[in-house]
Amino acid sequence: MLTCMLYSMVYQHGDDYPFASSYTVFVVKFPSAVCLHFVLYPEVMQGMNIMKYTNNQAHLFTENGSEVSFMIGLLQFLTAIYCEGINCWLLSFQTEVEVAIIHFIALHVIMEIPKFYFEALGENHIKSIFHHPATIEKRGINIKMADRSLFHKVARVVYRILRVIYVSVIFYLIPFVVFFIQYMWA
Repeated sequence: MLTCMLYSMVYQHGDDYPFASSYTVFVVKFPSAVCLHFVLYPEVMQGMNIMKYTNNQAHLFTENGSEVSFMIGLLQFLTAIYCEGINCWLLSFQTEVEVAIIHFIALHVIMEIPKFYFEALGENHIKSIFHHPATIEKRGINIKMADRSLFHKVARVVYRILRVIYVSVIFYLIPFVVFFIQYMWA
C-alpha cells in the first residue's frame, strides 16, 4: 500500500505540487508529522529490539531461525521509516487541513494492518514470545565478533549503523522534514 501511494505521488502528479496558501494548513502539518512519528516510534523500536535480540541470542533459535527473525525485525524497521518518509512527502504538499489529517489517519491505519494479522493468530509460541519477551542471556558487547557467524557479523554492523542513524538524525529531525521539503521545493 505504501509503495502504491509513493508511485501515485511520483508518477501521477509530476511536478505540479502546490503548496498551502493558508497558515492554518501550515500549522496542522507539523503536529501531524509529530503525531505519526510518535505513533510509529514503537514500531521502529520493536523492529530494532527484534534485530538486537536475534543477533545477540542466536543460540536460542533453531537453525536459520535467528537470520529469519533478524530480517523480520529489519523489515519492520524499514517499513516504519518508509511510512514516515511518505508521510513527510504527503504533508509537504497538502493544501487543505482535512486532507492533511486524512493522510495522517490513512498512514496510521496502514501501519496497523500487520498488527491485525498478528493478533488474529491463535494461541501459539511466537505470539506469547512477542507479548512477553524472554530474558536476555547475553549482551552484544560481551560476544566477540570472532564468535559470530558471517551473517551475524554483518547483521551486527547493520544494526549499529541503523541505530546510530535513527537515534542521532531520524528520531529528532523527521518532523521538521516537512518544512525542509517545502523550503527546498519552493
